[in-house]
Amino acid sequence: MSLVNKQFRTVLGKLFAAALFAMLLCGSCVGVASASSLPTSNLAKGLAISPPTASVKVSSGQQNTGQLTVTNNTPGALHINMLVKQFSVESYTYNYRFSPPHNNYIQFKNGDFSLAPGKSQVVIYNINVPAGSPPGGVYFMFLASTNLTHGNLQTTAQAGTLLYLTVNGKLSTSSQLLKSSISRFSFGSSINYRFDVLDTGNVYFFISPFGSLGSSWSQNQTAHIVMPGAARQITGSINHPLLPGLYKANFGYKTSTGQTISKTERVFYVPPWFIAAVLILLLAGNTLYMRKRKR
Repeated sequence: MSLVNKQFRTVLGKLFAAALFAMLLCGSCVGVASASSLPTSNLAKGLAISPPTASVKVSSGQQNTGQLTVTNNTPGALHINMLVKQFSVESYTYNYRFSPPHNNYIQFKNGDFSLAPGKSQVVIYNINVPAGSPPGGVYFMFLASTNLTHGNLQTTAQAGTLLYLTVNGKLSTSSQLLKSSISRFSFGSSINYRFDVLDTGNVYFFISPFGSLGSSWSQNQTAHIVMPGAARQITGSINHPLLPGLYKANFGYKTSTGQTISKTERVFYVPPWFIAAVLILLLAGNTLYMRKRKR
């Protein structure tokens, strides 16, 4: 199994933390998921799992094997039970939705074990995609689960990692720009825009937003993941031009598969220095006029 690249891990960091938070709201007591989602100070007190994310492609009728590492950072021995959940995301919020697996793609080779304090266990899992399985993305969260007792209180601690499985075949990374807006009149240091993207394909991919206004370009734009069937709102800003005027703004996104989707709007920009200069000229003109009247 090939692990995700550095960009993939960075982009998914916030989504992974949101997933674990959602599980807390559902009633599970979540321990430490990974260094990318929780502070190191918390990592030393609980249950850890790595890597935080992984991505693999498997053809229909084929198998693959992967592994992850579970670490016990508590002062006592733990009995670990490995669980699998399937997930998708909600439109716009991109909150995770968890459910029991819709298939039997994942099986743990050693999914039940004891772990001494400070020790780690490598967990092997098999991916078995039956013949005839439809192509596209299937997304899982692996959970290392254990029961903890504090006096009379018993809680469940869980650490999670994400698997992005793609079943090879006819894969589609099509997308649609649903709606967009931009500041038509701007007086500040940047021109803000936003748009909604819908992944109309059957696999996840990344988009990199961009915007330009003459020779000015977007500020600090980062890549975003989009998931099948889920719309996502993207916001950005364009550096302001030097001179006032009516400009043609071009903004949109490029996909990790090479597609570019953009929109063009007219923007009237008045820089703060121009407003100040006009006010100074008006004030100076008024002063000269009043002096002439006194004569």
